[in-house]
Amino acid sequence: MPMRNKQKGAVLIVAMIFMVIMTLIGMAGIEVTGLEEKMAAQLRDRQMAFEAAEAALLDGEAYLESVVTMPAFNGSNGLYTPKTDGTQHWEDWAALGTNVRTMRSQIDDSSKKGFGQLSSYATYIIEELAASAPDDSKEVGKAIEQRRYYRITARAVGLSSSSEVILQAIYKR
Repeated sequence: MPMRNKQKGAVLIVAMIFMVIMTLIGMAGIEVTGLEEKMAAQLRDRQMAFEAAEAALLDGEAYLESVVTMPAFNGSNGLYTPKTDGTQHWEDWAALGTNVRTMRSQIDDSSKKGFGQLSSYATYIIEELAASAPDDSKEVGKAIEQRRYYRITARAVGLSSSSEVILQAIYKR
């Protein structure tokens, strides 16, 4: 009669250890994937806000280009003069209330294919800055030219209200 070896269950213990290790690796992979998805969503959200703010800047430039006679910069309809107390209008956007300009293309986007998906309208304000000094040239026949400068400040939020982008541009007219 052949002699039988008694099995001690070592294979079972080794297999269980491998299963625990593989489970831990799988759970770590799931966590990393979830984190990467959150990062990608936040990046997309911020990018949408940036693009909307950029479009609002262009909308402000188009407005300044299209106006023949400049209206009064008295704090209404998004037209301001810079503050003299050292603070800036854009530091507290909520305090501006409805005295901001809304990007026209976003209002007209009834199909919600473009910036209409954002959580709120992209808005901007225009500040009239000091005029540049006239040209000192005394050349005969050369017109004395005085340029005005305008600071356009645009604010946009992304698909969720957690991302906000504020951009500025100086426009010379």
